[in-house]
Amino acid sequence: MNAKPKVWFACCLAIFLQPLAHLYVGSSKWAIGYLVLGIAAAIADIWLQLHSFPLAEYAPMRLSFALVSALHILFILKKYPKNFVRKWYSRWYALIGLLVLIYSAIVGVRVFIYEPFQIPSTSMSPSINLGDFILVEKWGYGHYNFLGVPLYKTAMIKKLQRGDLVVFEYPKDPKVRFVKRIIGLPGDEITLNAKSLSIKGMKVSRDLFSAEDKQQIYLESLNQNRYKIKLNSDRSGLSQTWAVPAGHYFVMGDNRDNSNDSRFWGYLPQDHILGKVALILPKKNKQITE
Repeated sequence: MNAKPKVWFACCLAIFLQPLAHLYVGSSKWAIGYLVLGIAAAIADIWLQLHSFPLAEYAPMRLSFALVSALHILFILKKYPKNFVRKWYSRWYALIGLLVLIYSAIVGVRVFIYEPFQIPSTSMSPSINLGDFILVEKWGYGHYNFLGVPLYKTAMIKKLQRGDLVVFEYPKDPKVRFVKRIIGLPGDEITLNAKSLSIKGMKVSRDLFSAEDKQQIYLESLNQNRYKIKLNSDRSGLSQTWAVPAGHYFVMGDNRDNSNDSRFWGYLPQDHILGKVALILPKKNKQITE
């Protein structure tokens, strides 16, 4: 295959898929270089989002990167040698195969291993705040989907503990994703006496961390998990007991007086759980409204 690469096709690839563009013109070393740059740019993009930089402020950097790559491709093609025998990886079917392989790997990671989410509410504040990103571990929880489309379901093989954070399909509307904290396991008896929490008759440990006006932050402990919860003194709490049935969990938000959770819509079925929160990436410099 000695035909010179198509200029228009190479430039299109250079704008959107820089490493593949350089493979197409036979520059494997530059392809690796642009792959490294692309990964660095993706990391920088995440950092900018976490620090609340408006897209309009760093969009020109994205555009500049694409234009530089396109100009680089044009420079390479201008000096492209005649009768150059193109490598196997520069052929159209190899490029398609690589693209399918890369996309399949990305989808596979999101479906079966880890999936990112951004938090749209304050119901988990102060542990997870509005706009924060979370990374959810999915392997072993038996509910695998991609962008909300169910792909595969099996029995959950991982064990959850009290205090774990989980992402799940809201039982009243499975299209909606919630993140809450596991409070009660199957077989537990959960009792709320106003705002005092007990599990199987044992009061859950709670220490005052800070107080401001009518809002108090407490450090609560469940098993090996220690986390902050938020209470408002001008809100009255429920006084009720729940017996968690088999195959279900009792979940609550850490913003106890501003959370739609098991206290109001019931127990969380195990087969609605998508995964456990493995990492929280706080978003900086944001205004959080209650």
